[in-house]
Amino acid sequence: MNETYLSVLNRVNELTGVDILKKTRSRKAVEARSLFYYYLSICLKASDNEISDFLMYYNNKTHRTTVLYGVKMFEIYQKYNSNLSAWLNDLKIKIDSPYQKRNFIAQQAYLLTDDNVNIAFEFIENISGNQTQYKKEMINKLRIKSNLTSLCVAK
Repeated sequence: MNETYLSVLNRVNELTGVDILKKTRSRKAVEARSLFYYYLSICLKASDNEISDFLMYYNNKTHRTTVLYGVKMFEIYQKYNSNLSAWLNDLKIKIDSPYQKRNFIAQQAYLLTDDNVNIAFEFIENISGNQTQYKKEMINKLRIKSNLTSLCVAK
């Protein structure tokens, strides 16, 4: 059982007020499940089989194609339910495991401008040293130059 997936499952249930493991076709449940699939698939790079297997552990017989469909439909559901975007951002902000942090950093790299890529590269290259002042300067440069609003890269 993957503890990261379990924490995401619990957080989605908490945010949406819906138990996504409960068998129902209500719109709220469908959208909540889609949020769960989307976050695991796009942000955490989980495969459809991994997500399906995780849900099977909880006696939720979700086929991998259902996961794929939920991921595909998420962007459409977002157009009609603005809460989904807010919930997705909330999920992305609550990153706690080293694996999630690495994925987050990797995704952010694709959103950086060329100038910011150079700044980030320089920062990461020098991060192992004990250069506290340098690190503070680099963080300030990134804060000033960077205008990132999205925390994940869509397909």
